[in-house]
Amino acid sequence: MILIISKGYKDIEKKLQELLDKYNLQKLLKDISGLKWKTKSLYIKHANVKQAEWKGKDTALVDFERGAIPILVGAEHEFAHLLLRQNNWHNKGSIKEFLDKHPEYDVESKGKGYLIEHALVYVLQEKIDKIIGIGENNINLIRQWNNRWEWMFNISGCGELEKKIFLELRKKDKLNIIVDLEKILEKISGDKK
Repeated sequence: MILIISKGYKDIEKKLQELLDKYNLQKLLKDISGLKWKTKSLYIKHANVKQAEWKGKDTALVDFERGAIPILVGAEHEFAHLLLRQNNWHNKGSIKEFLDKHPEYDVESKGKGYLIEHALVYVLQEKIDKIIGIGENNINLIRQWNNRWEWMFNISGCGELEKKIFLELRKKDKLNIIVDLEKILEKISGDKK
């Protein structure tokens, strides 16, 4: 269940709730990633933030001034981060070993392996946007994945490894995102020997 927390945005809340009723982000993320949620409820909360941010283990902070569709897209991005973190993705087997050897993928304020996490989030977000149909019809509001993913990677600080992970995972119809990432990192580590 996704709950909306805001004051004074009744029209936007109503439109957002219609979108959430139509597109169950919790279920979509679970089904696409192969991961399970550790919390039953998620929250979309109004806050004065530049784009969107996550807070705690269950909340996406989004500026409601932006409108319902940008709120939905911001929440889906932050919920993807939360799902990965709830599943402790960065402490799994060969992923942990890789990240321990490569602190350059950490971002101090965001945590261990954050740049790689961003690549995983983009894969999940692209797959959801294609299911929802956002992108092609909302050119001014939503990123178009075929044309803008490289730009998004550049502004988020992602490098060649993260691009490689994204390109590899986006080809897959069915993900088990942690297992799939382990295979990619094991192959990369093997190639470097």
